[in-house]
Amino acid sequence: MGSPKAPVNAWYWCSDLEGPLSVSAQGTGTTRRSVDPELRAQADYADGAWSLVIRRRLTSSGDANVNLSPGMKGKVGFAIWQGGNQERGGLKAVTLEWERLEIEA
Repeated sequence: MGSPKAPVNAWYWCSDLEGPLSVSAQGTGTTRRSVDPELRAQADYADGAWSLVIRRRLTSSGDANVNLSPGMKGKVGFAIWQGGNQERGGLKAVTLEWERLEIEA
């Protein structure tokens, strides 16, 4: 859930939504969902599978966003809900460990 010194920012997409949402937190009980006009999503459904790309500029004017910069190293995780498997809330597929995120300089 992050902390004031280490905020987290997640991008949430669902085929039922107009566009992706930005979810941010700076500690327990601080989670906020918001529409971020800087987020863009492109999704395609073919042969029974989704392909999704969500993008935004490295730096963002949104106060809830974590800014990125060339040469930065961090961590990233992924979660996927598949409604056909009755997944919802905490029931989902997740990365079990943080994945390294390195922004090329």
